[in-house]
Amino acid sequence: MDPKKIAKISINCLFRGGSNHLAANLHYQDHFFSHSERKGFGNIARHDVFGNYRADEQFDEDRYDKAKYYVWKRFWTRTGNGHYRDRTAQNQNKIIVFQVRHPYMVYKSMLKYIDKATEESKQPANPWWRDGFQNENLTDMIGIYEQLFKAIAICNQSGQEFYVFYHEQYLKEGVPYLTKLIKNMNLEDGDEICKNIKSHKEYLDNLNSTKGLDIKQLDPGYGNYEPWREVGYKSEIEKIKDCPEPIVEKICTQVVDSIHEQTNPDKIEKALALTEKELAEFKEFYTKTIFE
Repeated sequence: MDPKKIAKISINCLFRGGSNHLAANLHYQDHFFSHSERKGFGNIARHDVFGNYRADEQFDEDRYDKAKYYVWKRFWTRTGNGHYRDRTAQNQNKIIVFQVRHPYMVYKSMLKYIDKATEESKQPANPWWRDGFQNENLTDMIGIYEQLFKAIAICNQSGQEFYVFYHEQYLKEGVPYLTKLIKNMNLEDGDEICKNIKSHKEYLDNLNSTKGLDIKQLDPGYGNYEPWREVGYKSEIEKIKDCPEPIVEKICTQVVDSIHEQTNPDKIEKALALTEKELAEFKEFYTKTIFE
């Protein structure tokens, strides 16, 4: 099976950005099947979001065969522009979801990973060097997030359907926020899926009661995603408050400055408009809404 033909929803995200949480919760819903990002695109059909290989006992072959909406993940720092402007016949119905987490939280998680990898003598200890995290400091996140808005600009220009999904808002709202995303996608079975949507806890409890599976015995898979781990919204927000510099404002400023520097004067207004709405929402969310 050609993975390019089966991948309906592309989660474009950042490493350590909480995207496994979104992918797993889509995977729990009827008609969805989420794949792991840790394998090359050519091998996408062989692993689920938890890292289970098709030959593994935990890989749900029946669920895979019956799924209508296959989900896969890409890091926006490693995705070519063609992915956002590809309107060929086989990709014209593709939906992109930009999954976003506060840059300070991504930064802290990356450092935690690097410290652990260094302690365990893993090579490379910093797997994101080529993604723009060369200096391993918070300022690196400016260039990394600038790439997000460049991708959004291309989507707006090409007419590619996309949505921005905030990790923190999902932690706060849960099912209603996920329902809103699925409803906006206008999927063929969208109303049915939303009517029967399952929460993270409901799905895992059902596994326990119907299949006798202890959720803590589930293989956490690639990225060490632990489906049973509680992620608290309030604790996330408290950590964000410790951010030592206005990194969100600096990202927004850099995006605008780069457009002015790299665009012909007569096209600047049009170029700014391609990210104006999303940039304003990003700034509003992370400097105001999130703390309300």
